[in-house]
Amino acid sequence: MKEHSEQHSVLLAAVLSLLVFGWGHIYVGRLRRLLMAFLALLLVAGILSVVGITSTPGGMWTLLVSIAVFWLFLIIDPIWIAGTTRPSESRRYKRWYVYAAWPVIVITAGAGLQAARRPLLGLDILRMQSSAMAPAVLEGDFVAVDTRAFSRRAPAAGDIVLITNPGSNKALLRQIIEVSDNQVTVGTRTGGAQVVSRSDIGGRLTCIFYSRDLDRIGAL
Repeated sequence: MKEHSEQHSVLLAAVLSLLVFGWGHIYVGRLRRLLMAFLALLLVAGILSVVGITSTPGGMWTLLVSIAVFWLFLIIDPIWIAGTTRPSESRRYKRWYVYAAWPVIVITAGAGLQAARRPLLGLDILRMQSSAMAPAVLEGDFVAVDTRAFSRRAPAAGDIVLITNPGSNKALLRQIIEVSDNQVTVGTRTGGAQVVSRSDIGGRLTCIFYSRDLDRIGAL
């Protein structure tokens, strides 16, 4: 049995798209377009991960641009559909409980992708909170960390690496001073050496992808 046809409001499509990612596509009955766009974004991220360039400057900007395009698609596409298509049959999923459950789905998916970023993409992104690694990394710099770097080679003196502070569980950048057996001595540019296990190293700093000093952006 066919459902009734409906005309879509451009204004309502815009409001819903801005309120919650995906609401606009549900409203205009084009949830499949949203899912296809999301799969395309995952495909781009997967290709970058397989090639092993996610944490390089080129890989980082490719991923960020892809995310930006997807975000714009989530907002603009429902508005365009509402303004250009004829009245269409109402979809069965356009129910109040689907609208209510959708934000939970979006938040859960976002949390899952955040948790999977390190193991699946081989990528972590940090904002330097201090000048401990100056002049290589300045306070306020955004950096990319290759979390799979040491699956391809062993840590070496001079590498700037990501470690987790056992006391505060806070991610820190430190430079390797010495490597011996399963232990690594790390420190800052101002001193304060400490010994950590190789398993405590979360990856190697590969690039600065944003800095107030634009000349500093690039691979390290």
